[in-house]
Amino acid sequence: MKKFKLAILSLLSTALVLNTIPFAVSSTSTDVLSGANADLDYVYIEGEDTDDNVTSESENNDNKSFEAFGEENNDSQYIYMGMDEKFTEVYFDVEDAINYESNEDDEDDEDDEDDEDDEDDQITWEYNDGDSWRTLSLDEDTVDNFKKLGTHSISFDTPSAWEKSSYNEKSEYWIRASLEQEVDEGVEIEQISALVYNVSVSVETNKGQTLTNLSKSNFSVSNPIDTKIYAFDQEDSNTYNLALQTETTNDDYTIMVTVDGYMQVGVQATDVDTDMQNLSVELNQTTGCSDPFVDTDFHWAQTAVNNLYCRGIVDGESNVFMVNHSVTRGEFLKMALVNADVNVDKYATFDVPFADVDESDWEYKYVSSAYQLDVIDGDSYYYSDGDISRVEALTILVRLAGIETDQTSTRFTDVDNSDWFASTVRSATDYDVVEGYTDGTFRPDNMLTRGESAVMVDNAFSAWYQEK
Repeated sequence: MKKFKLAILSLLSTALVLNTIPFAVSSTSTDVLSGANADLDYVYIEGEDTDDNVTSESENNDNKSFEAFGEENNDSQYIYMGMDEKFTEVYFDVEDAINYESNEDDEDDEDDEDDEDDEDDQITWEYNDGDSWRTLSLDEDTVDNFKKLGTHSISFDTPSAWEKSSYNEKSEYWIRASLEQEVDEGVEIEQISALVYNVSVSVETNKGQTLTNLSKSNFSVSNPIDTKIYAFDQEDSNTYNLALQTETTNDDYTIMVTVDGYMQVGVQATDVDTDMQNLSVELNQTTGCSDPFVDTDFHWAQTAVNNLYCRGIVDGESNVFMVNHSVTRGEFLKMALVNADVNVDKYATFDVPFADVDESDWEYKYVSSAYQLDVIDGDSYYYSDGDISRVEALTILVRLAGIETDQTSTRFTDVDNSDWFASTVRSATDYDVVEGYTDGTFRPDNMLTRGESAVMVDNAFSAWYQEK
């Protein structure tokens, strides 16, 4: 198995010594340049009268160099580089540096010529957004306008607007380097390699929730010999792209996903090459405890109930949770406040406007806390022992989290934009705190069961309070 070592590149104002950066790890014809993991799919040289495919000359360190920005086409010069998948770095093995010497006969204004060279000796890097060419912002550029010998690179964050586009009837992710300046001698390039994203991993919990903001440190690879992750990029809320070394063999990689509070999961990537491979993993929480309730086994709310018990949201004084019974307004309020880590003792002696809530009642400090925090509204009675509807419970959770939106449109057929609770339902569904029914309804006035309340409260914890 080949192993490629990451070249350490630095941006220097002076030329790098040739042997400070290796050309490649070994001299075999199939090697890519050190730090890269693939050959480019297509490389074209375009000028006034040329449109040459130089892909074969740019691959495999085969001693077949090619010239770019040559003097025979001085009006406008381009190197087009394309890959079927997004890439993040390009490495160039410069055999003969470009010569920007001026052809002017007048040498009296030498200082002015130097200033002009500083302005003109500039390679422009661009990417295609599917419709037009846009400036590519480089993170690092050791190529230095191709004025140095040896192996050098550019690196960049993959642009969000980067789309496949057609060049020479090839639909690829394209970037290009251009030079609009006359030169005495073009650059001779022996090899070009790239760092391409070739594995995509989607990460979810066993409850279907996404884990956002994971980092490169949450992923590792073994084969069974450890190999590194060349590059890492978060594509969306729960999808992460990895650049792994490409292999000509049928060796498989095991990609390990490690997240605090969840069991480590490994998923196999088969025969990794430059084509994107899409994988998914499901993580299970490792709480280290289990609830004592005998009536939740194999129930659809079992995981949520267990999570609430293990976090101390509900107690286990009884061995039954009464999962299908109605939850009272006082019970739900307690679960919601403890779930949000509200210090209810702080409000234990505050006055409340409810005639049916006395300071001697167990729920008094919870009702008082919710009232002082504007989670519930003042009225003559609170009806702590009464049932609570789905929308009333949801309003408590959303107000506690402070995330209510101005948006009122929802996917539910029985929630109108004019309903007072429409924005609350929209907020909760945006964060996957609650779901509707299979017939497309939300049923806001339905009374909440204890099992439903456990799921709703546990989802709120995952959405708003759990450390990511």
